[in-house]
Formats: sequence, structure tokens, C-alpha cells
Amino acid sequence: MKAFRKGRFSPLALFPLAVFLFMGLMIIYYLANKDKAEIEMGINLIFMIIGAVLSLFLAADIFFRKESSHIALIIINGAYVTSYGVVQTIRNATNHVYGGMIFYALASIFSAILIYFYIKKALDGDANLKFILFGGLTAAFFIFAGIADYTIFDGFSNSGNVVYWMGLASSRLVAILSLATTVVSHQCDYDPNPILLDDFGNPIDEKAGEKQ
Repeated sequence: MKAFRKGRFSPLALFPLAVFLFMGLMIIYYLANKDKAEIEMGINLIFMIIGAVLSLFLAADIFFRKESSHIALIIINGAYVTSYGVVQTIRNATNHVYGGMIFYALASIFSAILIYFYIKKALDGDANLKFILFGGLTAAFFIFAGIADYTIFDGFSNSGNVVYWMGLASSRLVAILSLATTVVSHQCDYDPNPILLDDFGNPIDEKAGEKQ
């Protein structure tokens, strides 16, 4: 309650918090139907648990440290999303599902590049067009990959298939978490005292300049 009274609450925290809640519900759904699980189910469950924890930490970090940079969790989330894409790429390649494999491979590449832009954004505060473009493409390709693996139109024929619903949920929620991470980085992460560089890329010593 103190966070509300002191004006620390940020609506931005609701984004990752919602991801955490939906992932938590899917974990409960799995536990109620774990006798139907398969190897594919295990992969989705592990990433669902990790994603739920990271989402909760990110929401709490935004909530309690509203005026701070969240770059550490942003980078961890970026690594998590990239890892998910790599694992799903391998799984699809092993199962000869080449549509999902290609989309997950592209999503992984864009997600890995996006980590660089997260760090750059935290250092200079510049969210340029490339930052926005790679953020959008990463989330989009994860969604395309999820559709290739688990289309919602198969929902009626898989009404009791826990593997299908966990796969569908994890693929969409990871895409949403990637988008949430990009939004938080865009809105919050900056270095109030960035390293100033000269035309040759060398750090500028401000104190030395002031003495002169």
C-alpha cells in the first residue's frame, strides 16, 4: 500500500504482471492434467515457469523502482526469449515442421539483435527506428511461429489436449513478453549519465574539460 501512497505505481507494471498471471494459470492447468504430458509439453512447461517468474520480477521492479533503469531484467528477458526461439527451432527441425522452424529461427535472430538495442537504449536513451523495427519483428515472428505450430482453428479438435493448449499459450505469451520487454525498455531504460564520446569514439573527460 505504501507504493500507492507514495505515487510509485506505474500502469506499465500491469503488462508483465498480466503475462505472469496467464502463465500461472496455464501452469495450474498443466498440473491438473500432467498425466497427459509429453516431451513437447515439458519444453513448454519449463519456459512457462521461467517466463512467469521473469514477468513477476519485471512487474515488481517497475512497481517498486519506478524512476530506475530496468536494464538487467530487460537483458535477462531478452536472453530468455531468444533461448525459447532457439529451442523451438531445434524441436521443429527434429519433427520436420519447417514452417515453424523458419519463423522461430528468424524470431531468435531478431531477438538476439534486439538485446544489443536494449543495451544501446540504456546507454544513450535513443530508441531509434531500428529499435522499434526489431522489437516489432521479433514479436511478429514469434506470433507467426506460434500460428504455424498451434493454430487457434484446431482448438475445437483439441479441446482436451493439454499439450496443444500449453503449446498455444506458451508461444503467444512469449511473444507478448517480448513485446512487453521492448515497451518497458522504450519507456524506462536510460542512463542519466551516459558516457560521452568524441568523433573518434573515445570517452570525453568532462572534469578535465572543466578545469581547462
